[in-house]
Amino acid sequence: DKAEKKAFTAEDFRFTTKGKTLYAIALAWPENRSLVVKSLAGMHPKRVELLGYKGKLQWEQTNEGLVIKLPEKAPSDFAVTLKISGLR
Repeated sequence: DKAEKKAFTAEDFRFTTKGKTLYAIALAWPENRSLVVKSLAGMHPKRVELLGYKGKLQWEQTNEGLVIKLPEKAPSDFAVTLKISGLR
């Protein structure tokens, strides 16, 4: 029997860093255009960017985590990557 593979959702993230910058990679584009990075609850970034997107993102820190409102369309068919800098 083969185990059923569970599809990744917009709640699944992978992380990497370069210097003091954190990159959060969402494994799917959320239907409601909102990402919640629960593991960043209580942390306060100075800047949040979506790689491949030129506009500014709306984001806020809540008790649930870092909530980011995404643009209408994904800038790429591949990774949804947030560049998060100035975490304190």
